[in-house]
Amino acid sequence: MATEQLAALEALLFIAGEPVSTTQAAEVLNVGTSEATQLCQELADRYAARSQSGLLVQETAGGWRLCTRPEYGKLLAERYAPPLHLSKAALEVLAIVALQAPVTRQQIDGLRGVSSERTLANLLEKNLIMEIGRAELPGRPILYDVTPYFKRKTNWRDYYQKQGVNENDERTSSEID
Repeated sequence: MATEQLAALEALLFIAGEPVSTTQAAEVLNVGTSEATQLCQELADRYAARSQSGLLVQETAGGWRLCTRPEYGKLLAERYAPPLHLSKAALEVLAIVALQAPVTRQQIDGLRGVSSERTLANLLEKNLIMEIGRAELPGRPILYDVTPYFKRKTNWRDYYQKQGVNENDERTSSEID
């Protein structure tokens, strides 16, 4: 029975996404809080003994949680960083760049009706857009496009495939429509 309870506890910690209190674990497992504490500690000990595991069970102020081992933190943080929180203006500018690229700041400002200079700087800093050159227009304004990072994070290739458009197509959006 303890093996089954440990498996159920492991599943609970996996899907919870946040620390699970001993009381919550006791309710789910239909056991008392002291037995739930013992089960949590036993599961933590088992994970600690698995030197080849990338996971561990950790007691926190809020309860128990299943998490990655600290030594894998940097590796995972680079690939699975928390989602970016973008302002409404940033989302608007990003959508314009993504769908109209290559595009200049003046073109973006014209579509939005307000200056996008600071928003573009923030999107550049977050590696969502990039400068790809200069337009053959007076003043040679900078041309912007989305980054490979943006395309990877948003499955950009999937979007183009659904639209029946080749991502590297040189035609303008008006020719495609």
